[in-house]
Amino acid sequence: MGDKRQSAIKRWTRRLAKGLAVLIALSLLWGLAYSVLRPPITPLMVIRLIEGEGLDYRWRPLEEISPRLVQSVVGAEDSGFCQHFGVDFQAIRTAVELNETLHEVLSEEQIYRIDHYLGKETVQNLLVFRFANSIFEPLWNTKYVDHVQITVAETLGVEGRGAYFEEAGITRDNLQNHLFQLLCLVAMEPPVSWDADAIRDEKVKVLRALRPVDAGDLEETTVRAQYGAGVGDDGRVPGYREEDGVAKDSTTETYVAHRMHV
Repeated sequence: MGDKRQSAIKRWTRRLAKGLAVLIALSLLWGLAYSVLRPPITPLMVIRLIEGEGLDYRWRPLEEISPRLVQSVVGAEDSGFCQHFGVDFQAIRTAVELNETLHEVLSEEQIYRIDHYLGKETVQNLLVFRFANSIFEPLWNTKYVDHVQITVAETLGVEGRGAYFEEAGITRDNLQNHLFQLLCLVAMEPPVSWDADAIRDEKVKVLRALRPVDAGDLEETTVRAQYGAGVGDDGRVPGYREEDGVAKDSTTETYVAHRMHV
């Protein structure tokens, strides 16, 4: 009697194992088929998602919302759009004016401020690397870390943006936004929560803790340079001054290294 029972249990175990194997195989095939055959996201699908959130997707010219807003963002007719918040050498003043203009038509909660560099996967992994890693998290402080070097190395030139780059330079195009964001992620304390305001508060603490840079110390703390002609994967690469829209005697920097103290 015992042998028959054990034999029956073995048969049912084999059948169950086969059934589970079939279910797993079917689920894998279904996932593969869905990833290959799923319909692409269309504008209509985006509109439906927007409507589902109670938002108005209908486009209206910015002039109808606030002519002064357009004037602040676009400026002169031939200036085009600029990714920087504020223009010219009085960027702080113009940034404040742009903020005031935005708040005439929108509350702060309606304004989405983003540095697109934060969308990079490696950048996003910094928070996980720092605060979710039980090995590094307790060691990531001034007691064990002497200094941190942040390097943003690119193999591309200005890619046809010579006229724009002449006005911006790498300092405004990269250092004062992207690299400062990376600096904050590297040096910030753990936020009380993972919502946007809590993370922003910790980033602001880092910026306030930065040692001010005296203009007389720039030669010791900063290196500025331009790239020259060279050879890349596709052959010869022109130097910066050979790019369209760039002055032949340009002193605009395409490389910058800066030492900061927190």
